[in-house]
Amino acid sequence: MSGVAKHHDRGGMVTTVVTVVTARWKPQDAHKLVLDNAPVFYPTEEEFKDTIKYIATIRQSAEQYGISRITYADEFKRQYFSRSAEFVLGSCQQEPSIDDIEGEYWWIVERPTEEIEVLYGADFDTRVFSSDFPKELSSTKVSTLGDQYMSSGWNLNNFPGLPSSVLSFESGDIYDVLVPWLYVGMCFSSF
Repeated sequence: MSGVAKHHDRGGMVTTVVTVVTARWKPQDAHKLVLDNAPVFYPTEEEFKDTIKYIATIRQSAEQYGISRITYADEFKRQYFSRSAEFVLGSCQQEPSIDDIEGEYWWIVERPTEEIEVLYGADFDTRVFSSDFPKELSSTKVSTLGDQYMSSGWNLNNFPGLPSSVLSFESGDIYDVLVPWLYVGMCFSSF
């Protein structure tokens, strides 16, 4: 199947023909890596208030994995996902399992002769395109919690300036370090 993608350019509308995409679904044929799950931490509301202090308390446990997940979402979920009544149950399709998606990804990676095309956008400057991390002078819609997220240490726009952050010694805007960038990709995009 081929399609048409439209891109805006300074000179007007540019039309590009998209190449043929071969569809298949064979996750069971993939060799899946078995990895330990990264640890997940659930800070209390009080612990969550001081970003650097909380990270210091979990550092020893998280460091051996090189990555961790900090989940402080109960209040966030109540506020932002309370709109679920707007969605009709029959309109949603069942999603594939994480194992099926990962299996399909590795099946594709292991067979580089198979044809697949994915779209991926990288390095979008959040000062231009915005993000879900509000800034005080941002023209984007601010959450109902207002200043709480604008001034939070967990806001990626604020993290580099926290007093105990090693990034606070940097000056200027170092993209991807001090200025968050946005990445967008279809399923099976690799970075």
